[in-house]
Amino acid sequence: MIRKYLPFILFVLVFCCLFFMFYKPVRIVEDAGWHLSTGRWISENKSVPREDVFSASEESRVPWTVMHWLGSFIYYQLFQMGGFALLKWVKAILLMGPCLLFFFFGYRRIPGSVLALILYLMSFGLVGYDHVRPLLFNFVFIAAFLAVLFHFERNGERKVLFLLPALSMLWSNLHLGGFVYGNTLFFAFFLAHAATYADLKISHGPDSQARAVLQKTKILFITWMLFLVSFLVNPYGLDGMVYPYKVFLLPRFMNFYQFGSFIVEMAPPVYLLSIWGWWFYLLFFLTIASIAVCPRNRQSSMIVFAAGLMFYLYARRGSGFFVIVCAFIIAKSALEAGFVQKWSNFQQRRHVDALIGCVLAAVCAVQIFNKVNERVFFEGSFKRAITLDINPHDPSEAIDFLEARGMEGVVLTTDVLGGSVMWKSYPRLRPFIDGRLINQELFSLYQQALNDPVRNMPVLSRLFNCRVVLLDASMRSSYRLLDYLNASSEWELVFLDGSFVVFTRKGSIVLNEGEAPFQDRLRAETVSEEDISYLKSLVFKKDRNSLANYLEAAPSYIDLHEEGVVLLGLGYKGEGLARIVRAAKSADDRPAKKIAPAILTFIME
Repeated sequence: MIRKYLPFILFVLVFCCLFFMFYKPVRIVEDAGWHLSTGRWISENKSVPREDVFSASEESRVPWTVMHWLGSFIYYQLFQMGGFALLKWVKAILLMGPCLLFFFFGYRRIPGSVLALILYLMSFGLVGYDHVRPLLFNFVFIAAFLAVLFHFERNGERKVLFLLPALSMLWSNLHLGGFVYGNTLFFAFFLAHAATYADLKISHGPDSQARAVLQKTKILFITWMLFLVSFLVNPYGLDGMVYPYKVFLLPRFMNFYQFGSFIVEMAPPVYLLSIWGWWFYLLFFLTIASIAVCPRNRQSSMIVFAAGLMFYLYARRGSGFFVIVCAFIIAKSALEAGFVQKWSNFQQRRHVDALIGCVLAAVCAVQIFNKVNERVFFEGSFKRAITLDINPHDPSEAIDFLEARGMEGVVLTTDVLGGSVMWKSYPRLRPFIDGRLINQELFSLYQQALNDPVRNMPVLSRLFNCRVVLLDASMRSSYRLLDYLNASSEWELVFLDGSFVVFTRKGSIVLNEGEAPFQDRLRAETVSEEDISYLKSLVFKKDRNSLANYLEAAPSYIDLHEEGVVLLGLGYKGEGLARIVRAAKSADDRPAKKIAPAILTFIME
């Protein structure tokens, strides 16, 4: 009886593990803020923007084609219905979508234990997408396209294939990924069928088999053309249809190919060279093995796999496409190779199934326990991270601080934080730059200010009457500007919350009683070099009892990276550091447990 329900229990644990890995607080930083702002603008104006409606100044407005308009609109409508709590659920469901599609595609094609293992491996490629943005819709469509294309390749059913142009009319308005991934999949399958036809014609001549492959190739090509034509169905018409070609074929159109130098997800996945890349290698070799044992229709699998691998090795943003492609290739190959039947005849299959099932069930159970019990210090106390709707690492308090004191105008902030300012305070506070990066002139000035603030910051602040700078002190790219503002006699530190700092031009903000001497008081206090060295060591300290730390779900890294580290980075050796050092030294070798409250209580008084 127990053995009968073991597969069911395993899948329940795996799907629960997937859900809890995806069910994270919403991050307003980076893209979520400007996507919600765009959806709000579309909802209020009953049209799509055709120029930069969130520009730092009227004079600097540029044309803006919003290919993800429908995705942003949907997210804002969901926010109107249920706030960030609903968006948190939707984000998890969208990431679960390709996993569920793969489950139904691979069910009965792959042995249960292997199917559960692949589902678990898929989570590693999808878990990093924890922002609310239209990009998440891509994964559901990628999985659907793969299921249809593999079905057509095997059965030649035209009616199912012609669903893809219809789906693309929706996909192309949700995100630009419809153009990138959709064309990649069509090209891969068309090329595979064309190569198969050429091989058959050369080896056998124009026989019935070659003619059948040629017919399927023609149908694929026609469907692909209909797919491209479907991009005309958008609010921008022909301009919207040609926009993706401009982005990818004209290097200077929006400098897309320069993003890899400063956007983390556009950088290569160097972490695969460490032990944390184990899942990649396991999935990689499982996919290679499945292609090797299944000679039928091998070309399409090889081309699609090569495309997925190329996308991922080029930029970690391609991890989702890679894991979905690998999973569907394994399921398709398993069906054509009759893997389920062969597995059932394997004498040791029960032992292998039991081993995979037990290990996977134990890992998933521990991960679920850890995710449920993970705590962060937020609003004065430790709270379970899973209960929070918004990620604590959010500049909302800094923005509220500026609004409460009547600040208006341009805020110089990073592209990561610009969306947050836009969402919470536009048009009272206008971010100089944000994650859209559509105004190349402003983006160039922003980079110049970061790289050489001594020369360029005075010019930028004068041209745009910029009196406020909001930065995340944990970002390495902001270090030079932070050093400049900290040393400048024209700027003063007026707010500190976690790693978020606010500088304003002296005399431009009215501080409440007790806030005015904030910066001076910090500089007046002294702390010994020994204490500073001790604090530095805590930032990099590893808990030796890693198993206990994992099971007890210690606070996340953000709790260690709070005011103490910011003050240290800004060169302050004052009262804030003194408090933190005293708390750390009494933490009984578990600083992550007790240091956070002392750090977070040191906010401006």
